Amino acid sequence: MKLFGLGKKSVSKKSPLDVIDKKEITGSLFYLQFNLKSLKICVDGSDKEYTCKIADIDDKSSLFYLTVLGRAPISQSDEVTLKYDITQTLFTLQSEVVDNSSDHDLCLKYPEIISHFERRKNPRAVFRKNENIEVKMVTDPFSGHGLLGKLNNVGLGGFYCSIMKIVEAASGKSIPLNPLLMRPGTDFSIIRFSLAGAGNFELSGTSIHISQQGYSLTCGASFNKLSFNQQGQIEKFINPRSFAPSPPDYLAFLKKYEEEKAKPRAEKEPENDFLSKDSLSKDDIKDYSKVQKKEAPAASKPVPVQEAPKEKEEIPERGESVLLVLFNTDEVNVTKKALTVGGLTKVTVVKNCEEALKLMTEQSFDLIFVDYNLAGKVKPDQFIAILKNHPKLKDLPIVLICHKSDLAEKAKIINLRVSRVCIRPLKEAVISETITKILGEA
Repeated sequence: MKLFGLGKKSVSKKSPLDVIDKKEITGSLFYLQFNLKSLKICVDGSDKEYTCKIADIDDKSSLFYLTVLGRAPISQSDEVTLKYDITQTLFTLQSEVVDNSSDHDLCLKYPEIISHFERRKNPRAVFRKNENIEVKMVTDPFSGHGLLGKLNNVGLGGFYCSIMKIVEAASGKSIPLNPLLMRPGTDFSIIRFSLAGAGNFELSGTSIHISQQGYSLTCGASFNKLSFNQQGQIEKFINPRSFAPSPPDYLAFLKKYEEEKAKPRAEKEPENDFLSKDSLSKDDIKDYSKVQKKEAPAASKPVPVQEAPKEKEEIPERGESVLLVLFNTDEVNVTKKALTVGGLTKVTVVKNCEEALKLMTEQSFDLIFVDYNLAGKVKPDQFIAILKNHPKLKDLPIVLICHKSDLAEKAKIINLRVSRVCIRPLKEAVISETITKILGEA
């Protein structure tokens, strides 16, 4: 049964901020795609969250696509929940994974509803970024921890802050920030902060949620019972600063989405038919070369590669096999030298991705280095996509060698999901570190 077809159960709003209209949902997804750096996704029934970003929207099919950071164990047909906030107002949407092998990692159905998920019943005063309002918290003055943070908002029920420092209360010794130190339900015997025009406060309370955000922790906490005077002072402070939450104009973003979609797009290169096949044979390679419109340039003569000088001390030889898809002779030499020093002597060099594809049908490799700027009938991003869509080769480690790039190009490289990226000019130490990170020590 289609999500927006006949016979579906009616969905009603529980909050004025809920979104149930399909056009508004499309506008909301477009807003998230271009205005939020990241969202959080988790499989229903699991506490483990992963960072993701909306990559594309298909309103006609009622589908949208996500790029997930890292290897998230999310499978087809999984029920998932996405969480995010807009101007510190929480929203959540639930969906089902249609496909987990697309170019964008995950393909999901449109949600039936985007729910306003704000848990606070009382209004809060939100602090601007340039307002540095310190908050100090102590779990136990004798055997607990002391925390120094910055208030993000405060209300009658509690506050939300970013924690920058944790120390042992008894010794004053600093402790690395760790969300496991402060679990939900942690009691704070002392909470101290000052509000302009309202005075100093010394309260107690309990943590509700703790999470890691970059190099700091974020903590939401509730106050224990306030005195009549404390309640009056906080109310006096928050009343002129609090406001009713208001979502973006999603229909305006729908219009922008439709305008963006209507723009003429550059012609795509002919797609290779075997990107999604389960096997990679010599016949596939031949078929692929037939669909190319332009003739491939004549193959250049092989460039002699100088053998790396032998080290004085004998290096234990490793069993892993490495493929270099590199054209520049100097880069081949630097890479081979680092490989040899690391004990990797089974090295094969080719000058373009078409040759590399042919080799993949004849040999197996444990690591591949690819020049991102190679020319040829098969482009490096196509070559990588072919490997990522092959069931036996999708986890093969790939190292990309490229120039420094702008943000748009970086986004494309991230979507390739390679193991590591080495920036030119290549250095032997960087190659050695890359080998260790991927294949381990000899």
